[in-house]
Amino acid sequence: MNRRFALFLCASVIALSSCLEFGEDVSTTSPSPAQVDRCRRVMYLSSGQDITPLGFQLQDSLDDLIHFKFRTDASAPAEIFDPSMVDPAAFGAGSFDPAACTADWWIGAEGELLVLDHLEPAPARVLSAWVRQEAEGATVWVQWMTL
Repeated sequence: MNRRFALFLCASVIALSSCLEFGEDVSTTSPSPAQVDRCRRVMYLSSGQDITPLGFQLQDSLDDLIHFKFRTDASAPAEIFDPSMVDPAAFGAGSFDPAACTADWWIGAEGELLVLDHLEPAPARVLSAWVRQEAEGATVWVQWMTL
């Protein structure tokens, strides 16, 4: 009898969780000020820099996933990210990994990039960043997710 109850309970949880509404997925090349502010906050972007958004994508679920691409007048990781939260020395030379974003605006990273993979424990958050330094500033791709 206990086994039947456990199976019923598991099936009910699975069925109910598939009906949950987490919000609408969003993909845009013109993110709202609120979306940019959210990226600044959760991606530990320094507040003193000018950001020109180039794309924003949110996959809203139990495990939120955000992709944000922008241009900035800052060029060094210590100017782009809050150094009290993200270690600028952790950036190293690497190549672009398009990861889970398939939006047209997300592609385009070529040449030498500075790459960071930053993981925080409980609640688990993963920040991956690719920085292409340019003559005046940088183009930055950031993927952020909760697990």
